[in-house]
Amino acid sequence: MWQQIPGSLKQISVGSASQIWGVNATDDIYRYLGDNKWQQVKGKLKYVSVAADGTIFGVNAKDEIYQVVGNNEWQQIPGSLKQISVGSGLQIWGVNATDDIYRYLGDNKWQQVKGKLKHVSVAADGTIFGVNAKDEIYQFVGNNEWKQIPGSLKQISVGSASQIGGVNAIDDIYRYLGDNKWQQVKGKLKHVSVAADCTIFGVNAKDEIYQYVG
Repeated sequence: MWQQIPGSLKQISVGSASQIWGVNATDDIYRYLGDNKWQQVKGKLKYVSVAADGTIFGVNAKDEIYQVVGNNEWQQIPGSLKQISVGSGLQIWGVNATDDIYRYLGDNKWQQVKGKLKHVSVAADGTIFGVNAKDEIYQFVGNNEWKQIPGSLKQISVGSASQIGGVNAIDDIYRYLGDNKWQQVKGKLKHVSVAADCTIFGVNAKDEIYQYVG
């Protein structure tokens, strides 16, 4: 079941139960302190992604890329992305305005990956899924190759190989059971985020925040 959490966010990212960040309708950045409390973080981002190891990246309205360094300070990383996903300090992928896919090699270097996606999600264990402009779902199988997975989602979140969720064009929520099978979950969300430790948060069309409990 879903339990509402006070606050308003348009996008949320869950790295673990203790690493939860999000951005609101005016691109203000927040981190969750637990007990229904949010702390605003300096800066403006349209999309943020946090990993369990504390690695945090985000992109702003100009598609500029930033990484958190030190005490909530942002350092710009060369490149341009509209959406980014951080599974760990070693697993960072993103997509740009024309749906080109990139992975971060460190030291300010990006490597383009074959294919086109509007949204990508990567986990610390190297599991990578994404969805394209037609809401088709793909899994990265290595060697620059993608395998299509049956179903239709506008956004997907990968916490690990066994923790994968997503939402479709009409905000229905699904979890991946493996073997090309999806199970619908009660509720409506426009964006969901799933962590390897089973922490799950999401936001709905009204920017209301929900946590999955049970």
